[in-house]
Amino acid sequence: EDFSVGARLLLSSVRLKELSKVAARMDVLDLALGKCDLEPEQQELLQTMETLRSSLPAKQRQKGWLQELLTLLWNNDFVIKKYAGIHDVKLKRKKWQRKDILKFLWFLTNKGQRALEDDSAIQLIPSKRMTAMATG
Repeated sequence: EDFSVGARLLLSSVRLKELSKVAARMDVLDLALGKCDLEPEQQELLQTMETLRSSLPAKQRQKGWLQELLTLLWNNDFVIKKYAGIHDVKLKRKKWQRKDILKFLWFLTNKGQRALEDDSAIQLIPSKRMTAMATG
């Protein structure tokens, strides 16, 4: 399937994390969804991301779907991830409960960098979970 728009949005988010000290502390998925206030130091990249985000179908603008796509990009060598420790996070729904979250740092591979610079389609085989999300 053609995942060009979503894949380029995620690859752009990873690129932004590499270029910006402020974005480096933020979650790749939150950056992709536009849930972060950033200084306009990377204005051109932010505008590209906004254009990509607005052209994504509503179902694909959800964190769960983007997480699956990020995993798919990792499995296909567009990005690499490095373990950055475990972070203790308070769950919003249950304030008394805490959860340990594995934290990873994401980086573009040469293949991912070329995909950002290229206009060709990014064809990937969707995971079973992505297929279920798309139909359900």
